[in-house]
Amino acid sequence: MGGRLILIVIIIFLSWGCSSKKEAYTKQPLAEMSQEVEEGKVLFHKYCNSCHPNGTAGLGAPIVTTSIPGFAIRYQVRNGLGEMPAFSEEKISDKEVDKIVDYIQALRDEGK
Repeated sequence: MGGRLILIVIIIFLSWGCSSKKEAYTKQPLAEMSQEVEEGKVLFHKYCNSCHPNGTAGLGAPIVTTSIPGFAIRYQVRNGLGEMPAFSEEKISDKEVDKIVDYIQALRDEGK
């Protein structure tokens, strides 16, 4: 329980300075995607896009325009936080979560 609380505090701290506005993420689609990033895109649209449309804010917070690190995204996918539900490994495998994180990071890198 203590470890979970620490991680939640870290997530809040990292996202504190991030905008919670429903701002449009205006960038061109990724020019070149590795197979894993492409698979991550498909998985993102299957599991995440309804709440985080194209990585921006919707029902959920923006995840492309924030600096939340990959390990924190993985933790939040598994454990949920606030309105976000937890996704078990039976629903989304660890490999699939890694591909989703790779896709999100590729979007962030492309938008710089």
